[in-house]
Parts: sequence; structure tokens; C-alpha cells
Amino acid sequence: MAYPNPARDQMNFMFRVMEDCDVKVEIYNMNGEKIAEIEEFKTASDNAVVTWNCSDVAAGIYLVKTSVGDKVLEIKKIGILK
Repeated sequence: MAYPNPARDQMNFMFRVMEDCDVKVEIYNMNGEKIAEIEEFKTASDNAVVTWNCSDVAAGIYLVKTSVGDKVLEIKKIGILK
């Protein structure tokens, strides 16, 4: 889950982590170019949150890919407002 969506200054990505793992959140523009990557280690808990500072990103529609280890959890559209 991405919130707020659309965002202005920061966006949070929340997901459930059942075991200790490496989490990667990658942001792509609509041309398929990676514009940001966040990697964090998360410990097992009900919910984990990764925060992205998007204040310097142009307004528009982007794709976010969330992965745990080598497994892609989801790919979804997000919006950035200015």
C-alpha cells in the first residue's frame, strides 16, 4: 500500500513482513527509467513502512516496484503532485 497517493513531499510504502528480510522499493518513470531506489533491512513485524522523499521529483505518474529478496511483491502506479 502506498500513501498518500498522490503525494507531494513524501510517500510511504507499507507491507507485511513475516520474517527478517531485505526490502527494496524502486521507482520508475513512465519511460521505464529508474529514478529512485530504497533498500532497507526489516525485522519481522505485522507491518513495515519504507518512506520515500519525493519532494524533488517532477509531478506525474510513476511505477513503484516493491520486492523482498528476489521476490517482487507488487508493481503499481503512484502519482506525484506539486
